[in-house]
Amino acid sequence: MTRRTKKEIKRASAAMALTMAIIGGMVWYGQGRAANLPTAEIVTVTEQTLKETVACSGTIQPLGGTDVMCTVPCVAGDIPVSTGDTVHAGDALVYIDKKATLAAAVSAGMGDVSSQIPTAVTAPVDGVIREQTVRQGEWIDPATPCFVIGGTDEVNVSIAVRENVLPRLQVGQTVTVTGPAFQKKRYRGVLSSIASSAHTGLVGSGTETVVDAAVTFLSGEADASLIPGLTAKATVLTGEKENVLFLPFDCVAETETGERYVYVLEGESACRRVVKAIDRASGVEIEEGLQKGERIVTAPEQLTGERVHVLVKSGEDTR
Repeated sequence: MTRRTKKEIKRASAAMALTMAIIGGMVWYGQGRAANLPTAEIVTVTEQTLKETVACSGTIQPLGGTDVMCTVPCVAGDIPVSTGDTVHAGDALVYIDKKATLAAAVSAGMGDVSSQIPTAVTAPVDGVIREQTVRQGEWIDPATPCFVIGGTDEVNVSIAVRENVLPRLQVGQTVTVTGPAFQKKRYRGVLSSIASSAHTGLVGSGTETVVDAAVTFLSGEADASLIPGLTAKATVLTGEKENVLFLPFDCVAETETGERYVYVLEGESACRRVVKAIDRASGVEIEEGLQKGERIVTAPEQLTGERVHVLVKSGEDTR
């Protein structure tokens, strides 16, 4: 091996220094460029089964019931129950004030009726107190029911259906019932009837033309918390669509002219693409413009241009 001259050594050192400078510059440029790129969160287009529903407001309504009567005129004493209470056959509903009843009988010229006065009026059946007409200290009329007892399943939901959604409803459709005062989070039912005529009704803060309809609870669904008069929301399942392309709301933007668009990730770039989309309750249904598995950039309104270089966060689907 020949000995390298000082000049050759200097040339080699200069070449190495230049190479390091170039590499350093490239790294610096890449870091600076990456720092200026918008960071992108990515969501993958998926297929879902879309449930189409109609939401209606209404109230719990009683279905019949058992009248509780007192056989003789009496003055009501203590009343240990109230509307909404669950009772069993034989439970005392109202105790009779015998002293006041006897005094009233004497004043009315009825003589001694002490043998006819019951100790209390009791429940003839198991159920829930739906109505109460008697009050402590008041006269009990034998011709008027003291209470009405209904079974826990003897209620339905009366709903008001807006005319614009009426064509989508049919008797027999599945219904989910919810309410703020109910014991369970949701109750299953079925749309059991739709009225044949319309009327003007209160919907929200205004009046609209509505059609009355009824929802019947499935067997075993109703309970004592479904008190007549309470408000309820009935969500009617009107149809299902399978293999629907779906995206979160923050993946689809809209221009001032109403054009909907997304940014599709292609390599290191996000490419703008116009789509046909419909907003649903839980996200956006994509009708045209995308395919299953494509990767979409969130917050598209923050990007500009037809093609934008982006810095993708780690992970295939960052959401």
